[in-house]
Amino acid sequence: TDYTEIADETEKNFDLQYDETDIVKMKFHYHGKNIFLNLVWEDNLVYVKLGLDIASDIWIELSEEKYDFHFTLQPGRFSFFKKWNTIFIDSSYNAAPESTKLALKNTFLLQKKLFSDSKIITVLGDMRELGEISEPAHRELANHLLKVPTIYTVWPQMYEYLVNELKILNYKWDITSSLSSREIGKKLKKYLEKHRGETFLVLVKWSQNTIFCEEILAVILPKSEHKKLPRQSESWKAKKEDFFKGV
Repeated sequence: TDYTEIADETEKNFDLQYDETDIVKMKFHYHGKNIFLNLVWEDNLVYVKLGLDIASDIWIELSEEKYDFHFTLQPGRFSFFKKWNTIFIDSSYNAAPESTKLALKNTFLLQKKLFSDSKIITVLGDMRELGEISEPAHRELANHLLKVPTIYTVWPQMYEYLVNELKILNYKWDITSSLSSREIGKKLKKYLEKHRGETFLVLVKWSQNTIFCEEILAVILPKSEHKKLPRQSESWKAKKEDFFKGV
């Protein structure tokens, strides 16, 4: 799939806009009203329209011409952060083959609609709990990354299967791999600092159960933003510290 040339019908259902506070917002029309919200993409559009339909059914009238909804977003479910000239897309809560492909598609759509001058960087951790399909699933994902100029991977399945498949497919750009998400965070930070004059879209995606790819963002983002990342309770922090001692 060439995600750089998306012609999805879903694009016609909403628009995206840059917002200084929420970074990205979705805009759509509902019964003649302009609706703006910080919860983006087609699947969320369905739920929001359903909520508005229910509100209408219980006689809550939308009397204004414009509504700007701001939701408290769940951490790691395609949240946005900005630092330097870089937009970080935090999808680090979990990953599976189809959700990873969708995240890639949405990242390219975001580039197309709002950030056409930005280069895409993907940071991908192992997709866990796939059993006997793990190798083919990781290898098949390589086909969707051939136009990503910079790739970082965390943990062995991404390296053994996806990176090796990329080499077979003659991928010619930059790949960096590690067993430690914190180490990848340091390398990514160094790369972005070196290329401070350029603009980037960075997608972070992985599965649960160790790895802890949100720590990549924790290395880069200011501490005031860490509370918006997944797994920030004291019990999770203790588990992570024990984990990284052995990596």
